[in-house]
Amino acid sequence: MNRAVQSVSAIAQLVRRCVNLAHARIEQAEHARRTNSRRHCFQAADGHHRQTGTDRQPLRELLAYLAGRRAWSPRLGIGSFLTLEIGEATAPSTTRRGREVTHGEYHMWVYCSAWRIDLGSEILCGSEDDREHIETTIARLDGRTVVGAETSDAFELTVRFDDTTTLRTFPIFSAGYEHWMVFAPNGFVYTAGPGSTWSAEPQRAG
Repeated sequence: MNRAVQSVSAIAQLVRRCVNLAHARIEQAEHARRTNSRRHCFQAADGHHRQTGTDRQPLRELLAYLAGRRAWSPRLGIGSFLTLEIGEATAPSTTRRGREVTHGEYHMWVYCSAWRIDLGSEILCGSEDDREHIETTIARLDGRTVVGAETSDAFELTVRFDDTTTLRTFPIFSAGYEHWMVFAPNGFVYTAGPGSTWSAEPQRAG
């Protein structure tokens, strides 16, 4: 009888060990999946490998980091180019042409995309409006706090600010041109496009 009880007890212990081992392996696999996902998007700044993909999740994780950070120095460039600094100012750097520039922790560049700025349900301006009107309107983004940033599967970027102002972008090319870029503090630039792909690669000096 005692031997039977001991056998049952030993079997029960063995079952518990197997269950615990299975749970441990599941947790380990889930941890590895999460870690690999974060590493894919936020690889250390000393990395040197270009990454490409079609899965939007890494870009969405990157954009989530913009929430709670201050936007500043909105600038209208050539054509519809629009840049915006987000986060604390970094140390000034010098371009190849000798010009000193200061960027935020995150530097956003709306490239070959149309865009629009809304205030609630009101359209304030669009990328094809008169440049003077655009300059006046984008100035309202200076000093505002980002409350959220997302991208659709089609790389339509939406950045929402604390006064209900919203910047929306709309890709206008199916191939050949990038839609928008985010220069991140890990030394990588994350680029949406061309087409339906995105990439992450080390930033180039200047």
